[in-house]
Amino acid sequence: MAARSVGPPAEREARRAPLGVCYPGSRVVPCLEENTLFEFLGHRLYSAARLAVVEHADGCDACRRLIAAAVELHSGGAPAPAAASPGAAASVAAPAPVADDRLLAGRYRLVGLIGRGGMGAVHEAIDTWTGARVAVKELHESIADDAVALRRFSVEAQSVRRIAHPNVVRVLDGGADPVTGAPFLVQELLTGSTLRRRLLDVGRLEAADAIRLLAPALAGLAEAHRAGVVHRDLKPDNIFLAETAGEEVAVLIDFGLSKLAAPDAPPTGLHITGHGHRLGTPFYMSPEQLRGDADIDDRADVWSMGVVLFEVVAGARPFAGPGYHALLVQILRAPVPRLEAAAPGAPAALGALIDRALQRDRELRPRAADLCDALAGLRRGARRGRRRRRRIRPVPRPTSTR
Repeated sequence: MAARSVGPPAEREARRAPLGVCYPGSRVVPCLEENTLFEFLGHRLYSAARLAVVEHADGCDACRRLIAAAVELHSGGAPAPAAASPGAAASVAAPAPVADDRLLAGRYRLVGLIGRGGMGAVHEAIDTWTGARVAVKELHESIADDAVALRRFSVEAQSVRRIAHPNVVRVLDGGADPVTGAPFLVQELLTGSTLRRRLLDVGRLEAADAIRLLAPALAGLAEAHRAGVVHRDLKPDNIFLAETAGEEVAVLIDFGLSKLAAPDAPPTGLHITGHGHRLGTPFYMSPEQLRGDADIDDRADVWSMGVVLFEVVAGARPFAGPGYHALLVQILRAPVPRLEAAAPGAPAALGALIDRALQRDRELRPRAADLCDALAGLRRGARRGRRRRRRIRPVPRPTSTR
């Protein structure tokens, strides 16, 4: 039987509450994404999006519990911010919903709502030119003029357009609706669920299954890095387990916090983040991200994937912290937990790879391509071991001639 996640009561409550996935094919009740939650708690949402969170929580008991648990985890028991009170939403108007069966930009007919988040909504749509079913991600009209929101939306489109890989979601089109002016992206429509949903359902995965799913995801990440893109928000919520031709394929999604290579940077150079900016989800952020270092590069993603690998196999994150500041201290200074201690029986070689990915000195971390190759090697070794075991047959004892 799969082991369940462990951790402080607040974290366990946050894990039990539904984590919404505003993404194609998930078919999960649309609720708050983890990233939206942390931006809400950190007062980093622009006003319209913040009010939309409050309005949503007013009618969603699951998200109220999630916010309360996250506030306790974030502040170590301090009172919730006044804006988080569900009652405050009574006089607040949420962003106007986008009607279904609407023709967007004269081409994409919206046929059903997949999910809604702080920035906008995702609809299933039909491309009337080709007949293909696609996913349309559209910003709320109320924030279509917000410079930060538009920048993130534009960065997501540019980032994914640079990457051509089966383990990275494809952007097919984009633009602005001539009627509402709201920007939109058209992406491939994925069917399945996120890795987060899988963990909520089963608690953890066997090491062999974790390697099978995440080695290809690391291949997609390595290709993103070669294209000069750092994701900066890798977590189980942003790894989609897509059902393709009867197989399950891990696909990286949500590049809204990614960074692009500067136009005049050398091929291996990556765009510099302004000093002091912390973008991402704290549980998965590298030490340099938490410190607000200016020169964040692709090795921050390697740290995040190390955390994801640990969580998937152990059923619990390596850093959980009873409060937000305690979490930061753990990530920045506390001894890094060993996979073998959290998941007895896990392959020692996998634990050694995770240890390398979770080196606080990024110069000691492998690149994503190296980590991918190492995981693929573990998978090949496990296959050879299974074949050898199948070939070995017990030798019958010779019968006595007496």
